[in-house]
Amino acid sequence: TLAAGGTGLVLGPMTSGSIIGNAIVGGAAGGAHTSATNWMYDESRSVGQSMFLGGVTSGAGTAAGNATSRFLQDIPRQVVLPYLGTPATVTVPLPSSDFIGGGIQTVIGNIPSFFTLPEISIEAHNENN
Repeated sequence: TLAAGGTGLVLGPMTSGSIIGNAIVGGAAGGAHTSATNWMYDESRSVGQSMFLGGVTSGAGTAAGNATSRFLQDIPRQVVLPYLGTPATVTVPLPSSDFIGGGIQTVIGNIPSFFTLPEISIEAHNENN
């Protein structure tokens, strides 16, 4: 939690609506987080794999969030529901297209949180070289 919070605190403000920019920030965050947890827990998880996964999911999340936001801009922001078959109506406000797009971007961009990268065996790496 400390490693994730620290990398989010430092790199979070650098995010934007740019697919390439967010992919770079996501890759840097993934690598920084893996480096920190490797150090804190004496692990040897792949920083390169984490950077790749973070970059791909951050870029894909930004693309999906932007596309969803653009798609939803034409949909009315309120839905009028008939109330018990009478002429009276209840107005239900819907979240904005930017809010929904941002949510999708966040969900897709944080997919790497659900994966555990395999340990890298230093001995096996040295034997192959």
